[in-house]
Amino acid sequence: MAGNLFRIIKLTKNQPGFLVATTNNVSIALYSGPPPGTPPPQTKTKFGPLADEDRVFTNLYGRHDWRLKGAMKRGDWYKTKEILLKGADWIINEVKTSGLRGRGGAGFP
Repeated sequence: MAGNLFRIIKLTKNQPGFLVATTNNVSIALYSGPPPGTPPPQTKTKFGPLADEDRVFTNLYGRHDWRLKGAMKRGDWYKTKEILLKGADWIINEVKTSGLRGRGGAGFP
């Protein structure tokens, strides 16, 4: 009697794959793609009056490269070096004159 035979059809990103298990002339196929009726991924880049490029947090949901080089490509570290070169006293004075209070500037004393 032959032993258990397991065969896997190669999975690709564009094509759903199946895991086929055969035992004693009985085959079971398990679908490994998204559930039927699943909507396509989000492609909309404008929500209300705010366009995608106007967002403050450009990688809020982790869809882009989270490393420093990826952040720099998105412009997240633009002029940071110039700000740090102005010194700690200048930065502290800017925060004081901005009117930020409490944790994160939420307005709590």
